[in-house]
Amino acid sequence: MRLNLWKAVGAAFVVGLVLHYVIYDVVLARYVDVEPSLRAIGDGPWPKLVAAYLLYGWAFAWLYSHGVHAGRSWVVQGLRFGLVMGLVVHVAGGLMVATHLVHEGEAVIVGAIALGVVMDVVLGLTVAALSGPASLGSAAPA
Repeated sequence: MRLNLWKAVGAAFVVGLVLHYVIYDVVLARYVDVEPSLRAIGDGPWPKLVAAYLLYGWAFAWLYSHGVHAGRSWVVQGLRFGLVMGLVVHVAGGLMVATHLVHEGEAVIVGAIALGVVMDVVLGLTVAALSGPASLGSAAPA
């Protein structure tokens, strides 16, 4: 059985939005003045967030489905993939963006990067769990 790409995209989309809310509207809002992302739909950044997490969810699930290895635990593969994605997206991207955030403290930037990596590890486990052990090794190459 192969990873159901659309199920994984949907799950990554939902988990991504929920974790975005927790990370930015609950955790980071304690330390800096961030714009609440989950305001009324008419006032908030919903179109951008929905587009971003649909694209991210699709890319995350698609990339994972092409890197599955037979005989390895889905938990280990999900953790590994989530950590690598977190390093590529949040650490590298966060350091690039941090050069423009001169008014924010380093602790806030490091915290945002760390929380982003945690989010990707959770997404990696989510996508890996949806693929399950039965699908390992059966992902067809592109």
